[in-house]
Amino acid sequence: MLEKPTPQRLAELKQQGYTQKDIATIYGRSERMVRYWKKDKGEPKQKVGRKEKLTERHLFFLKNCVVDVKAIKQKHLAWYFSLLMSKSISQPTICRALRKIDVTHKKPTYQALEQLRKENQKKIKEFIEVIIPKLLKSDANIFFLDECSFHCNETPKWGYSPKGSRLVLQKSGNKGKNQTLILLTQITTGEKTIHWDLIEGGLNSEKFHKFLTEFNPPNNGKENYLIMDNLPVHKAKDSCIDLKLTPIKELLTSKNIEPIYLPSYTPELNPVEKMFNITRKHVEGWQPRAKEWLKLVIKEKIKFFQKENLNKYLDNSIKECLMKNPNITKEEQDYITLEKFNLRLGAKETVKVGTEDLWPQFSKLKLEKGDEPILKIAKINTLLRLSERGN
Repeated sequence: MLEKPTPQRLAELKQQGYTQKDIATIYGRSERMVRYWKKDKGEPKQKVGRKEKLTERHLFFLKNCVVDVKAIKQKHLAWYFSLLMSKSISQPTICRALRKIDVTHKKPTYQALEQLRKENQKKIKEFIEVIIPKLLKSDANIFFLDECSFHCNETPKWGYSPKGSRLVLQKSGNKGKNQTLILLTQITTGEKTIHWDLIEGGLNSEKFHKFLTEFNPPNNGKENYLIMDNLPVHKAKDSCIDLKLTPIKELLTSKNIEPIYLPSYTPELNPVEKMFNITRKHVEGWQPRAKEWLKLVIKEKIKFFQKENLNKYLDNSIKECLMKNPNITKEEQDYITLEKFNLRLGAKETVKVGTEDLWPQFSKLKLEKGDEPILKIAKINTLLRLSERGN
């Protein structure tokens, strides 16, 4: 089959006396296609589908806006862009635009706001870059300790059901008494010491003292370090003295254990939290209805951890903390502002709302590095109010 002729070649064939039927026979195409060739002027054709309402620069701004103000709703973005572009922008348009720039709606991983304090940032950095590497190089016995609450009547959060019908599971209205799991584990690849206990009710100084009294570190000639959070019970002194017990720190010293406390508000640095997540899913699957049954289910998972390489839990804990605090090891994130965005577009290009240019006004309300999400949303709402007042 011959290649498609150019409009000039078709004109030459027509001058030579060839009809549309003859040309169609020569090129092995239909007469309708020959007529289409004559109309084709080589101009770019319009894309199939709806026309894009948001330009590339709007998409650029949208991505930075969503990344910076993470919890903003699509309807608020639609309202904002409608004002920005002086035309109606719907929520489905914003939804398609977000999909186009690879931004998805996700379940958040929460971070304590207190971690962002400068003093806590320094402690987190010191713990990750100094304390942990030093302990690993010293070949010491490293233990982590934490507590977790369970109830007899835990139910799974997910299940299976035929498509189109809801999943209905039975759940007791009486959760029963709170059961606290205290877990102390050694972080190592080989044989490890895991000491645990399931106590009824919350944790207090007396119960914690008894738990540590029953724990004996391995007698292998190495130094012992116990890492835990800053729960007051972990540092109990006066309450232990009132109970005529040895203070916690002195008790640990008598067992040749040096306590190390995690930076404040950083539970993700404790690998025991990862073990609790796995254990809770296991408990929800079995749904124990009595304390003894709950204890057997937890014991089964402890046997699983005995064979596991717990170093990977520590690695994942540090990675999660660094993911939440990228400024610890990387250069500080450069928060995009409308002022910077305007500079990237060029001095001649500005986006206006109606007849008012709001870029200079927003530059006064620029998002600072320390702003909380609520404050950022408040600043954007302030910009919207300015546009409504015509300031």
